[in-house]
Amino acid sequence: MLDFWSRARSTDEEAARLQLCLFEDLVNRRLEHETSEPVSRSLSRAPGAPFRRRSKEPVKTIAGAPATDIEPVGTGDQYLGPLHVRKIVNTASFFVQHHGQTLNAAFTVYPSWRARSSEASAITAINRFREELADAFGLASAPFASITTYERDLGGVLGRVVAHVPALVESPAAEDALLAWCESLQSHDGDGLLVRVEAHQGAPDARAMKLHWNSVFMLCAAAQDGEGSSGGARRLLDDLRVSKGIRRQSGPIRHAVLEISGALSSVAIETACANGMDFLSTFDARAWSWIRKGWERNEYLDRQREIAERERKLSDIERLWSDADRRRTEIQKLEASWSCGPENRQRRWRGWWPC
Repeated sequence: MLDFWSRARSTDEEAARLQLCLFEDLVNRRLEHETSEPVSRSLSRAPGAPFRRRSKEPVKTIAGAPATDIEPVGTGDQYLGPLHVRKIVNTASFFVQHHGQTLNAAFTVYPSWRARSSEASAITAINRFREELADAFGLASAPFASITTYERDLGGVLGRVVAHVPALVESPAAEDALLAWCESLQSHDGDGLLVRVEAHQGAPDARAMKLHWNSVFMLCAAAQDGEGSSGGARRLLDDLRVSKGIRRQSGPIRHAVLEISGALSSVAIETACANGMDFLSTFDARAWSWIRKGWERNEYLDRQREIAERERKLSDIERLWSDADRRRTEIQKLEASWSCGPENRQRRWRGWWPC
């Protein structure tokens, strides 16, 4: 705890009060860790439900673990800022637009007190959790995706992971199994993880969309201004209508504060946007009132139809023109017709932009 105060950089009265509140909250949380149930009871497990226990042996990096984007780290202390918030919101929206699924599970991951004694060991433990989650509950036929943020409280570094867990959509027993698995990560010798989880079982309906955006904005609620900035993060959270009740101040971190993996990685998004199929962004359009409306589910249907149509047209050119130069010319003309932006594609629903 003394280490946190030695790192504190706030000098004004308001920030000092926030740090004091954070201190009191973390003292209470430390007591809570020793007395409370380790996993949120928003999920319930039937007695005897099967689950995979976590091995006590060291785990190597999973060979099939999803590709992960790690945000570039500058010099000095790192904080979640407005640019991170933009990426979080845009990638979360993209996932529904392109895959028709939601981020259906949210985890708060507290490494053991021993692991939290250093930033590096805490982040390693959180990364291991994310990889094992993908390994245990991912499906070959469906994309796993996750957004992870790192924060520092008075106990050290903790992680927040918002993920699409395919098994929650495909298997009726997955919800109980996920809860049991998270419970199994805590050990009596103090080396386990404390994991709190909220999840949605089943298809991406209106309740799933609510959890999706509530979880995304819980990540964003730790946004704050860096050195030399003033008020930008607060104003952005106001625009996004992030409740003041969940906003919080994080201590500094040297590691990147944001990691995005699986079907939300930059490589996956670039592949999904081939043939001029860029995705829509309410964030970039500053259409704040549209963010939680669930329009992405309508866009998903039109988007998949347009992707199939563009692939068909390219296949027709490949089939019709054997001459390489003519084929290249026809493809260039077709691609030029696709360069007018995502808002100008034909769709069956009306968006926030002028027609």
